[in-house]
Amino acid sequence: MRITIDDAQIRRDVEGLKSSIPEAAQEAGNAALKELAEQLRGRIQDMIPDKGGWYDVYRDSIKVIKISESHYELTTVVTEISPASVSAESSLVWISGSDDVARVLSQHNPWTWDTIPSVKGGLTADLLVRPASPSEVTTFRRSRLNDLTKVKEKVQLHGVPVLPFDATLPKINGKIKADVPFLAKRLEYGLGGFPRTPIWTRISAEGKIVAGREAVLKRGENVFASRWYQKR
Repeated sequence: MRITIDDAQIRRDVEGLKSSIPEAAQEAGNAALKELAEQLRGRIQDMIPDKGGWYDVYRDSIKVIKISESHYELTTVVTEISPASVSAESSLVWISGSDDVARVLSQHNPWTWDTIPSVKGGLTADLLVRPASPSEVTTFRRSRLNDLTKVKEKVQLHGVPVLPFDATLPKINGKIKADVPFLAKRLEYGLGGFPRTPIWTRISAEGKIVAGREAVLKRGENVFASRWYQKR
């Protein structure tokens, strides 16, 4: 999910100043545009329910990305997390990597946290974690448990011992990332057991209102005044 910040009204207001001091006017417009993006980012974060877990990961993933001097984007990004950040009962895991064990496990994606085999030395792989409904977790947990004996045999054929199950998360020698854009879509449209929380559709309409707020315009005015003074 993303929103492009390229507000024409702010740009038109500041462009009128260019005839006298072009550089100051340009910087003022850029500053006002960035202020708009930051205010919208804060508004989006405030709209995300304060329920911990996936919601906290979602909130932290909202970023303002500078595309160019006159172009910003608000977007959700895939974010590196720790396994403890999200509940095992609301998460599914996709394993990838060039390691022999990783290739074996990736053929059975997705996994639940409690069915990933622990191997000696740890699993050398990257993990992509996605939000899931309890029913989805239950379904894939059952499937992975049914396959687990055969999967362990395949792993051991590569000379890697599989450790006894001890109710702890396996050691991962790689990055663990959360697919937050996937979560954003589920919340936006109420998919996969998540309550519908329309944020991006609402914030697109609010952008025009935020653009006229005093703080946004003041930021542009301050930068223009500062640059103008330096040029005198």
